[in-house]
Amino acid sequence: MKKSRPNFRIVEERDMFPYDDFIRDYQNLDLSKSDLQKKYNLSDGQYYSKSKYAKQVTGFRRPKGCYSESKTIYISKTSSGKYCVNKTVNHCRVTGTFNDLKTAEMVRNIMIECDWDKETMKNLRSVYGGKINKMTGNQYSTPLKNEALSKYKEFKKLYFKGEDNTYDIMRKLGFTKYMYQICLGKLKETYPNVRKPLVKS
Repeated sequence: MKKSRPNFRIVEERDMFPYDDFIRDYQNLDLSKSDLQKKYNLSDGQYYSKSKYAKQVTGFRRPKGCYSESKTIYISKTSSGKYCVNKTVNHCRVTGTFNDLKTAEMVRNIMIECDWDKETMKNLRSVYGGKINKMTGNQYSTPLKNEALSKYKEFKKLYFKGEDNTYDIMRKLGFTKYMYQICLGKLKETYPNVRKPLVKS
């Protein structure tokens, strides 16, 4: 009696994970970590590796404790009716108070992207947190802000082209981190749901 030979099937495994979709969702703060894990069926370990890749590709880092109610994360309303953006970083409070929620949300988003840089908050307070000019209805400007906005069109072109990361754009335009954030803030006012294209390898 002949012994039956076991049948072996070689399966070629390929990573079919939708990285582009995940990266876009990773940058969407309306989705929490648990939302992402559920949507992409990820364990804690898998989520860690995928999010690490997303951070390397985009330079974007989600804030710790980012939940689905993140539209108001790091923002609180004061007794005077203004809006305070604040977070404690390395035992130091990084904070700024602004006249309206829209401005506070914009500042909060900028601060998340620059990893709560104190100097950036200081500059944002001076630009968006000051008194309103009664003649023009605008916040007082600064020389750095004016210089940054004078290169806004070039910034917008480089940003959407997707060939340069943040630091390459800063180098090409001669921007400080603050100047980059000024142009990014203006871009997000015009395109609220904008996401930086992936840098081509």
